[in-house]
Amino acid sequence: MQIKIYDLKNNGMEFKSDFNKFERVLKILDERNEISYRKVDLVTDGSKKLFLSKRTANFKNNNARMDLQEIKGFIQERK
Repeated sequence: MQIKIYDLKNNGMEFKSDFNKFERVLKILDERNEISYRKVDLVTDGSKKLFLSKRTANFKNNNARMDLQEIKGFIQERK
């Protein structure tokens, strides 16, 4: 599992960019309120491996986290 912690004031664009490197396969959870959000998605990358992506952001504390775990045994068919 890969875990990255971000300071949104200094690394907000990196947080967004790191997720945008993946293609969303399925949105599982999207919880939002005024100061934070939690998102869980199934995503894939250029290698067509499947990953579980968990992201949280707290805008009051200016911190965010992305957990990325490969789901073994699943490879998306190439088009």
